[in-house]
Amino acid sequence: MLQFLLFLTTFLFYLNSIYSQDAVYTIEFISNWSSTTHPTDYPSGSAHWSKLVGTTHNTTISFFEIGQPATNGIEIVAESGNNTMFKQELNSSISNGNAYQIIEGAGLSTGLGTITINDVNVDDNFPNISLT
Repeated sequence: MLQFLLFLTTFLFYLNSIYSQDAVYTIEFISNWSSTTHPTDYPSGSAHWSKLVGTTHNTTISFFEIGQPATNGIEIVAESGNNTMFKQELNSSISNGNAYQIIEGAGLSTGLGTITINDVNVDDNFPNISLT
């Protein structure tokens, strides 16, 4: 029985080491926002996307959730496109050990185009991604 428990413990440790590796993702945001694809209330002259900004984080924090107020940083991004306060919130979360890395991608000067963010690391400690 002791040998079986030792084997089982070793086997579970082995499985954990295999399945708890980091995953590295590429995020691709594709926008087809135009007056043709979205004819109702399409903004004239200044349609664009602000820089994509976010983080990988653990499950103890949330920056936005359906039915709940967003953080001040998220609210400012939504209202003005300025991500300075949101980046401060992300840096605080990293300092507190609740987030791993800031994810940052380009913006789009028009409503059409693609934004690609490479090397987004997710692991058991920081399995969530929030991006705005």
